[in-house]
Amino acid sequence: MRKFISNLSTLRRSLLVSAAAFVVVATAVSATTISTSITTIGLTATGSATLGDAVADGVILNGRLSTGSAAGAALTLDSTYAYTEGAELRYTVTDWTGIGNNTFEGMYLRPQINTANASGNLKGIEVNTVNNGVALGSIHGGYFETQMKAISADTTVGPIYGIESQISQYAPTSGTLTLTEQSNVGAAAGRFQIGLAAGLADYTSLYGVLIQTNDASAASRTLGSGLLIRNYPAEGTQTWTKGIQITAPAVTGISLEGAMTTDISLQNGETIDNATDGGLKVSGWVRPYINNTAPDAVDPTGPVEGSIAVDGGEQDCFAAADGTDGGSLCVYSGAAWIVVNTW
Repeated sequence: MRKFISNLSTLRRSLLVSAAAFVVVATAVSATTISTSITTIGLTATGSATLGDAVADGVILNGRLSTGSAAGAALTLDSTYAYTEGAELRYTVTDWTGIGNNTFEGMYLRPQINTANASGNLKGIEVNTVNNGVALGSIHGGYFETQMKAISADTTVGPIYGIESQISQYAPTSGTLTLTEQSNVGAAAGRFQIGLAAGLADYTSLYGVLIQTNDASAASRTLGSGLLIRNYPAEGTQTWTKGIQITAPAVTGISLEGAMTTDISLQNGETIDNATDGGLKVSGWVRPYINNTAPDAVDPTGPVEGSIAVDGGEQDCFAAADGTDGGSLCVYSGAAWIVVNTW
């Protein structure tokens, strides 16, 4: 009897742990409250478990979250698995009263390093999508979509971005920040890399960046710029060393193949256009004729040494055109236009 009484405390703790396990295992438990903190080790729950009964309830995790084991292991999804996603989180905001800073985020993740490590690396998140050598319709490393739906009246919304990537550099309290460069690049707001190996049937089907449009109503529209490089208007002016730079070998550096009103537009209104017969028209210092029918070039003011121009209606460069003696190809040299060819 004395031994039984001495073991009552141990028995009581075991019963509490068992009761807690029973609550987790239960498929549905309503109005269940455990007011005493219970610590358990190796607790296994089967079926579905509901934590919390109101949106203000929370689950506090003081440790690692993983599948299969503490170290992480893949779960095998067979015919008994009835869901499209491995994890799914959905939220609907119906009242902004309790949401701080008028901003709601579906998920916030912040890894932070406070200890130096010259060979260490830090990643905010890694998503690794693997096709293990089987036929598949398509594969995406990550998919992001911003939807505007159920618009039934005039609605104003701020800028809409499908995905946003940003580097934020804060001024140091002392000293300077030095970036270690990789192939002359110390930082980039976005980087896209293609890892190749032998065995691909057609390597020309690989593209670094693809920008495409789709209209659900099948309408034809004129959009903004396909690629816009600008200085953010609210900040100071930053000047790019080069707006576009291609250092990789290419069969064709730039290919303009779509239907274009103007192929290339330069500063001060100059253009470079490809004519229908395959000729090239440059409105500026260089203006080749097309089938000997180019209009007269206007005598440019302030030409520089080596400038080239064509006068389509006068064999004497930029003289008064009489329309009877062809044209001339001229080069500006020694402070004067010199005729190098006539027709």
